[in-house]
Amino acid sequence: YEVVKAENGAIALSVFEKSPESFSVIVLDLIMPVMNGFDTFVRIKELGAASKVVIISGNRMDQRVAAIIDEGAGGFLPKPFNRENLLSVVNAVVNKLTGQSDQ
Repeated sequence: YEVVKAENGAIALSVFEKSPESFSVIVLDLIMPVMNGFDTFVRIKELGAASKVVIISGNRMDQRVAAIIDEGAGGFLPKPFNRENLLSVVNAVVNKLTGQSDQ
């Protein structure tokens, strides 16, 4: 995967809006400066890409995370996580979006 980093939710949204088709998965932390992960998710959902979003959070499955999952986010990954955990969740979301079974 090619990774595109953004230092806050507003920048992430701006980058995504310019080329939404070039992103297979969007990994959002709930706590970000300028525009938090929840607000960023809402805007991404308005663009029809909610299922591409993986939420990461230091809080386990709390009410905010559950609400985002209920709104159609593709996955959740609690912190701390390692590279293998992240790759597993990203692969699961990509496979779900492309109709492939998990490998």
